Amino acid sequence: MTGRLDRAAESEHGLRDVLDNVHLLAVSLDLEGRITFANAYLCELTGWTREELVGSVWLDRFPTGDPEFTDRVRENRIWVHDERPLVTRSGERREILWSNAIARDAAGAVVGATSIGEDITERNRHAGQEAALRRIATMVAADTPPPEIFHVTTREVAQLFGGHTANLIRFDDPPSTGVVIAGWSLPDVVSMPIGDRVTFDGPTAVRAVIDQNAPARIDNYAEIPGELAQRLRRLGLRSSVAAPITVGGHMWGAITVSTIGNDVLRADAELQIGEFTELVALAISTADTRSQLAASRARIVAAGDAERRRLERNLHDGAQQRLVSLSLALGMLASSVPPDSHTALQLDAAIRELDEALNELRELARGIHPVLLTDHGLEPALRALTARSPIPVELVIDVDDRPGPLVEAAVYYVVAEALTNVAKYANATCAQVNVARDHATISVDITDDGVGGADPAKGTGLRGLADRVEALGGHLSLNSSSDGTHVHADLPLLTGLSQVGVAG
Repeated sequence: MTGRLDRAAESEHGLRDVLDNVHLLAVSLDLEGRITFANAYLCELTGWTREELVGSVWLDRFPTGDPEFTDRVRENRIWVHDERPLVTRSGERREILWSNAIARDAAGAVVGATSIGEDITERNRHAGQEAALRRIATMVAADTPPPEIFHVTTREVAQLFGGHTANLIRFDDPPSTGVVIAGWSLPDVVSMPIGDRVTFDGPTAVRAVIDQNAPARIDNYAEIPGELAQRLRRLGLRSSVAAPITVGGHMWGAITVSTIGNDVLRADAELQIGEFTELVALAISTADTRSQLAASRARIVAAGDAERRRLERNLHDGAQQRLVSLSLALGMLASSVPPDSHTALQLDAAIRELDEALNELRELARGIHPVLLTDHGLEPALRALTARSPIPVELVIDVDDRPGPLVEAAVYYVVAEALTNVAKYANATCAQVNVARDHATISVDITDDGVGGADPAKGTGLRGLADRVEALGGHLSLNSSSDGTHVHADLPLLTGLSQVGVAG
């Protein structure tokens, strides 16, 4: 028996020698939860010496441990693998993946447990960072509005890097001042309000970003001069990391992550936060490109409508007036010759041809751009349009004030094209047109009781209307079945036109 005990003791000492030299945490507890062995790496990671650990109760040193661990050891039902945090002597939280084993004496009785732990803090952080980057990248790819991306990004970077609050600041030109445009903070932390204007008057983290065009950090604002640093101290901030957001080669702004109390941000925060600022820059650049494209489309629509109006006016004031004058002159000439003469018959025929030409010219001018729309607005133009329809059309229009000329023209052409299609293809007995507006949008609905079958892919009319509506920031939809066809369009009353300065 003595020899077996000696061999067991030698085996245990040999195992502990091995565990003392691995880059893993190793600890043994007795049935009371007291530490009987702690390897060198556990001491190095936690900041406690071996003398301070051995003999102490594990939960006294590390309160985040499993409070039921020793009970499960006694009952021989421990979890072989368990993930639990460990808070070091300095207050740093580390994530540990534990592998646990029951310890027995030579007689086979349970005397405690030995646990081997792998520090997976960085692995978890990396996985969390990758997940956060994917979430933001997905938002960018989905054309999520930049303000929403800004809010999510400030929250993600603060939570990932141990910050208590974060802000996104848009720089002025020059970047000596800026505006807070997004922010996040823990519930009990006071942050800089969104919309606040900030002056970068001292050696703060943001000022260093502006001067160096690179990430920067301040670990303690206690001795930093300047009004901004004083304001940050009043908010309770201890440290900050800031990183620049560069768009198109120019410094657009910065993200800041800060802590309160005695906490300091992770040492690698400056490097890692840069990946998030790149996504924010991409979102800003994408939104700017999209805005420029929308403005360009709006300018094209505006230019086309302006040219239509010019052609209509030229036809009305030029060729049409000349033909009217010619018709009057021929009428006067016809009245001066004998009514039954060959000349009178020829003049009557010429006058009739001229009247037909005038009617065709008026229809052409109306198709290019209805003068009634320009001179009197949407309701008179739509009433004249529906009155000319070969099938009965019920028109309901609730538009108090005239919208802008581009929106007005778009509504008119949506109704005109839809009614033309109804007359040509639908075999309908009636149609309804409803036009309404609220404070921000004008909506159009055209329905009929025809055979359906309308498809934008089969013709350029509806597709062209959809392009026109979308160019103004609106949307056109079509639902066509055997019960009839419904065309719906929504147009914002404030379009990209007002932003790009295109004349109506």
